[in-house]
Amino acid sequence: MKKLLLILALTLAVLSCGQSRNNSEITTRPKKLIDVPQLMGKSPDEVKSFIGREPKKVEGNEQHYAFDELEICGLEFKNGKFNSITLEGSKFTFETPEQLGDFFGIDVRGQTSRDLGSMVYFQDPTINGVKIHHVSFRKRDDGRGYNGLIFEVEH
Repeated sequence: MKKLLLILALTLAVLSCGQSRNNSEITTRPKKLIDVPQLMGKSPDEVKSFIGREPKKVEGNEQHYAFDELEICGLEFKNGKFNSITLEGSKFTFETPEQLGDFFGIDVRGQTSRDLGSMVYFQDPTINGVKIHHVSFRKRDDGRGYNGLIFEVEH
């Protein structure tokens, strides 16, 4: 009987991997699609190759991509190089800005932030050894967790 309970407990633990509990809501973590800091310095063609698909839409210096669980609302280029990205997840939520940042390769631990209500804003953070203009993490509309971000290299 003890072995059966142990096997059942282990099975439940394995089945719940990749899920997070958020106020009685279970949200599945998407597969990692993009490491944002790796886009720095890349041209539009290099970004397209890095992402591995054609943009859904191109408008001037912006590219827009859509995935099942993620919308890249705007990927902007300045002087022919990646400058900013705006992401919004429709099927995932992270409990803290740091968790959302980690998922997209953005480590903001130890950096000064401001809570602006609908988002947490980091002015002039250093990301992967490079000082950028800002990164902000957007709260869900209901305020329970984070599901979007804006990452801007230069103003």
